[in-house]
Amino acid sequence: MILWHTVDSWIEPALKAGQGYDVLRILGGLAAPMFLTLAGAGAVLKIAGDAERGKPRGTTLLELTCRGLEVVVAGYALRVFMWVVDAGAI
Repeated sequence: MILWHTVDSWIEPALKAGQGYDVLRILGGLAAPMFLTLAGAGAVLKIAGDAERGKPRGTTLLELTCRGLEVVVAGYALRVFMWVVDAGAI
């Protein structure tokens, strides 16, 4: 995902044409659905594992929610950092 965003942002506009670029764009677009699938699978495995150990479901859901918020905050912090480093990206 990071590689594709980097390539898409920094590549010369003249190179953004052709069948090769289209194939790379399609492959790069698969990263987000794959990430969501793996994140969902990880959440299900965590819930099942904690239930097997007898941990209350509410505690597990709170932990997963906090982890999700950490990821969102880290993502926005990275975006703000990029805007500070590259003001032209705004």
